[in-house]
Amino acid sequence: MTVVVPTTILILAFSIFGGTAISFSRDGVEGFDGESTPEQVLFSLFDALPLSSATPYILIGILAVFFITTADSASVVMGTMSSKGDPDPNKKVSVFWGLCMMGVAAVMLLSGGEDALSGLQSLTVLIALPFSIVMLGLLFSSVQDLRTDPHSIRDKYAETALQYAVWHGLEDYGDDFELVVQKAREGDGAGEDFDSTDDKYTRWYERSDERGNRVGYDYETGTWEDGYIKDEVEED
Repeated sequence: MTVVVPTTILILAFSIFGGTAISFSRDGVEGFDGESTPEQVLFSLFDALPLSSATPYILIGILAVFFITTADSASVVMGTMSSKGDPDPNKKVSVFWGLCMMGVAAVMLLSGGEDALSGLQSLTVLIALPFSIVMLGLLFSSVQDLRTDPHSIRDKYAETALQYAVWHGLEDYGDDFELVVQKAREGDGAGEDFDSTDDKYTRWYERSDERGNRVGYDYETGTWEDGYIKDEVEED
C-alpha cells in the first residue's frame, strides 16, 4: 500500500492538472500563453478549477509534509553516519543535524535578500553535476557494501555448502543419501568471523537470556530452547 497509494495519487494529479494545463494552452486561455511564470500558471490553473479557494492551502500542506519528512529522513541518516552506523541514533544527534540544516537554509535565505530564492535555485542547478559524481560514488560503494554484507555472504555460504554436499553425496553414495541440517558448533557457523556484534544487527537471528547467554535454536522443529515464540506484533 505504501507504494500503490502514492503512485495512484501522483498519476491522478499529473493527469488532472497536467491535462487541464495542456488543454488551456491549446485553447489560448489567458495566463497559459507561455509568457507567465510557473507560479502564475499554477495559480491560474487553480482559479479555473473547482475548489479554487481551498486548493492553494492543500498544496501548501502537501509541500510542508514533503519538506518535513525529507528533513527528518536526512537528519536520521546523518545521525546514523555520525554514530558509527547505528540504525537507531540518539534523538539528540538527529535533532542537532536537523537544526544544522535549518540554520544553513535560514542563513542562505537571509543573506540573499530579495533574490535569495532564485539564487538558491540557480545554486541547486550548478551543484547538480558535481553532486551526480558523488551519487555515482555512493552507488558503487553501496554495491560493494552489499557484497560484503553478512546476510548476503551467509546466503552464498549456504548455497555453496549445499552444492558441495550434494556433489559429495552423489560421488560417495550415488542417489542413496539424504541431507540433514544441524546446528553448527559454536564458532563454526557461516559468517561467525565477520558478523557484527551490535545487538541492533544480530537480534533478528540471535537471542540471549536474561543472563546474557545465547539461547539455542532447534532448526529441525523450528523452536527456541526456552520455548520463545515470536508473535505477529514483533514480526511487523
